[in-house]
Amino acid sequence: MSAQSVVLTGAAGFLGVALVAELKQAHEKQLIQIDRLLLLDNKAIKLDNSSYLFNIESHIIDIRDAQSLTGFLEGIDVVIHAASIIDWGNLPPQLLHEVNVQGTENIIKACTENHVGNLIYTSTMDVTYDGRPVVDADESQPYPRAYHDAYCETKALAEQLVIKANSDRLNTSVLRPCGIYGPADPYHIAESLKAVKSGALKVRVGNGSALFQHVYVGNVAHAHILLLKAMTENNTEVNGQIYLVADDPAENFFDFLEPIMRELGYPFPPKQRYIPYKIMYIIGFIVEMLAALVKPFVNISTPITRSSVKMLCEDLTIKTDKASRHFGYTPKYSKDEAFDATIEYFKHES
Repeated sequence: MSAQSVVLTGAAGFLGVALVAELKQAHEKQLIQIDRLLLLDNKAIKLDNSSYLFNIESHIIDIRDAQSLTGFLEGIDVVIHAASIIDWGNLPPQLLHEVNVQGTENIIKACTENHVGNLIYTSTMDVTYDGRPVVDADESQPYPRAYHDAYCETKALAEQLVIKANSDRLNTSVLRPCGIYGPADPYHIAESLKAVKSGALKVRVGNGSALFQHVYVGNVAHAHILLLKAMTENNTEVNGQIYLVADDPAENFFDFLEPIMRELGYPFPPKQRYIPYKIMYIIGFIVEMLAALVKPFVNISTPITRSSVKMLCEDLTIKTDKASRHFGYTPKYSKDEAFDATIEYFKHES
């Protein structure tokens, strides 16, 4: 197994930090061999270089700057492109397009110019979501004709660029995780914890029948490692392919949150205390309209949007057997391990 020079974009982010840890561990256990790891992000990354058995360095860079990006990919074998803006209707769509789509175009161009052999793109299961329930979807689920928000649309456009770029010179693959959680999760856990601590989360949204799938951040990172291994060992089956990633069986979002919040010492609304979907959807619409009205004077980040309400109240479930068949993906971390690590982190952060 030859050593690889790897670039990771979005290295300072929630998933990026887990990817760095898994890359380090995979090298130490000789699952893969790394010669050099370059970490790229638009903010600084703290590193203890002495703890790595390979060369590692970090750089602050904006992936929208194509010219400066190109220089970092010289001599690189693999790019893991995990950088993106995640948003549910609060940020300008143009910003999402610049980072998620144009940034990905810049990555592909830099890979081509520098003769990079392999590109892994981190997408999301949301790219096939059209506002209607999704039940046991696989990778053949078509893209919708229209999207309900800019995040889903820009991620879909970006992954299509990556798949289109697959060639004899550049092997590309896409991973689509479902709802990622774990230590330092700034979305599902941190935002919910903030609402619980402030007393704002007094009711559940929806009647509890909707199912959603989560995936532990360490397992998403592990899927990247296994895909990287397959690509660099010339497993041509994975080239130009898309893979869904999950671990635990689907459950209601609030049923998922409840044991975490209770273990952290906070009360959680019982199942019978909820606001029906249709009422919450109307509330989300009103909140969005009010935010739009005051936008010329102040930019408000709305905690409730129609998009977020729909995702809480409709089924969103997937199948991941393709990743298992093509490159042997199975969850590395059990639900108990994921739960304990998540609790341990937020206990110290609370």
